[in-house]
Amino acid sequence: MEFLDLVYFNQVEDKKALLKHIKIKEYSKGETIFDCEDIPKVLYVLLEGVVYVCENTLGGKRNILTIIENYGDCFGEVYLFMQMPYPYYTFVASDCKLLEIPKEIVQTYMAQIMNEILAKKAYTLSKKIQLLTKESLREKILTYIQKHPKTHLKRYEMADYLGVSRPALSKEISILLEENILQSDSWGNLSLV
Repeated sequence: MEFLDLVYFNQVEDKKALLKHIKIKEYSKGETIFDCEDIPKVLYVLLEGVVYVCENTLGGKRNILTIIENYGDCFGEVYLFMQMPYPYYTFVASDCKLLEIPKEIVQTYMAQIMNEILAKKAYTLSKKIQLLTKESLREKILTYIQKHPKTHLKRYEMADYLGVSRPALSKEISILLEENILQSDSWGNLSLV
């Protein structure tokens, strides 16, 4: 059980006792892990794959709030502790495997480390706010690519993440490519020149 080496379990002495309560669950691309208004019951920790945390606008447009893609990243923790239904939903972007840790286990064995994790999440959200408040679409695109060089979103996904229209994003990316500020590989992945 290599996942027991994750930071969440560093301060837990009886790790074997935890195994009775923790589940490993697999989800296929396109599935939903939880939906809006579901009541949080577990902490989700990514072992493999990619998960988008999303919300829909009143007009039905999907906004990608965050991308969970790194081994050991957790999600759903804020509302787990606030005892409120989720105001957003998840979308499995590629087949994934998750740890599902019940709330009682998190509160009993992992409270101190969760404070550190919540602080890091607040920092990450602050960075996204900084990205979204850039004045121009060009600045948003360049900042995103600079800050996430290994995350290759399709253009419609990038538009959803940045909260902009797809045509405007495509037009600005084309200009950036023409001006040799960005380059594209054979799969269409963008990077700074």
